[in-house]
Amino acid sequence: MYSLSIAVERKRTYLVQMGLVSEKRKMVANLTFVCRNVIIGMQEILKNKGVSDLMMKRLRGKNLAHPGCLIGTTIGLTIGIILAGILAQVFNLSLTTVLLVWFGLTIVLGAIGWITGTRLTSKFPALVEETTSTK
Repeated sequence: MYSLSIAVERKRTYLVQMGLVSEKRKMVANLTFVCRNVIIGMQEILKNKGVSDLMMKRLRGKNLAHPGCLIGTTIGLTIGIILAGILAQVFNLSLTTVLLVWFGLTIVLGAIGWITGTRLTSKFPALVEETTSTK
């Protein structure tokens, strides 16, 4: 991965020095270069560590209400701010109404996530680890 990064960087530097790349293209090339390296690095980490299996094993047997609430709150904040923007722009509602809708949606989806996580906890019991004893 490191040698690929060096080769890409040298090619980009050469194009910039020759004046073949505009300023906008330089910024896009830099952003693409950084994103590509981050994605390649994350793929390597995920492939080597088996993160998805590890994460699911860690969550088994534990109360899933907290992760459910986190997911619900995150979705509530995201959808709430989009809905608030639409309400403010299209329907010309007051700021108080828009903020109450955003806050209410966040609280409701967080509570739904909490309840769903609590109900799912019993469906994912802890795994019993098998140990081998040597004689």
